[in-house]
Amino acid sequence: MEINIKLLRVKDDIAVDAELLTLTDKHLDDFETFWKSRLQASNEEDGHWNWIRKNQSTLFSSDYEKYAIECEQITQGLMMLEVNNYYSRNNPQQKIVYVDFLSTAPWNRISLKNPPDYKGVGSILLSFAQQRSKQLEYEGRVGLHALPKAENFYRRKGMTNFGIDPEKENLVYFEWLKDLEE
Repeated sequence: MEINIKLLRVKDDIAVDAELLTLTDKHLDDFETFWKSRLQASNEEDGHWNWIRKNQSTLFSSDYEKYAIECEQITQGLMMLEVNNYYSRNNPQQKIVYVDFLSTAPWNRISLKNPPDYKGVGSILLSFAQQRSKQLEYEGRVGLHALPKAENFYRRKGMTNFGIDPEKENLVYFEWLKDLEE
């Protein structure tokens, strides 16, 4: 799968071509080569995430889908979705797409590089999760547990805050209850 997208290159305020792709070994290699040491050396909340291990543990499951955004031949963002086993907190009969993990490259985070190289990576990945929800006939419903520093991002996206989930490391659970574009 390949979807042509645009990212905002911050240094010159220009929209540049990028692709949203199914995760490949190349994206995992980019994580290992360019992301891992920078994230581990930072105070970022996802600095301990190991995308290679995450990929391996879900490799043979049809419940998971994994995606990457690539721009100028480098991986700019990664996302893992669970598409079969989650239900809405608002209506437990309705399935949702659950965002297990979403991460942007270290150079795209204001907390690590100001100004960042690209803007829009996280938003595009999250919007794609909603598109997948519609394709799966889940009506755009998407849920996730947010890392504390990302909570405001999900609030700004219009997701409903369902509060702290003690069963998921006391992370706040957010959900899009329906397609916001309707």
